[in-house]
Amino acid sequence: MNFGFGYPMMSWGFGWFGWIFMILWWLVIILVVVFLIKWIATLKDKNSKDKNALEILKERLARGEISKREYEELKKEIEKD
Repeated sequence: MNFGFGYPMMSWGFGWFGWIFMILWWLVIILVVVFLIKWIATLKDKNSKDKNALEILKERLARGEISKREYEELKKEIEKD
């Protein structure tokens, strides 16, 4: 009992710092959740962007990096595996 004087025991011990720490705590939790969501989203994007060897070979032919003859030879090698 405090008989109306001061703060009761274990109450308002930190004053405004308690509110500040509570807000900071929730900000940390929110930032961690946002980071995890973004991280999971980038993992899904990486998996969907993976190309197989034949698709890469077709792109190289389209860009003119390899000739039609080289394309056919490499395609046979890829399909053999």
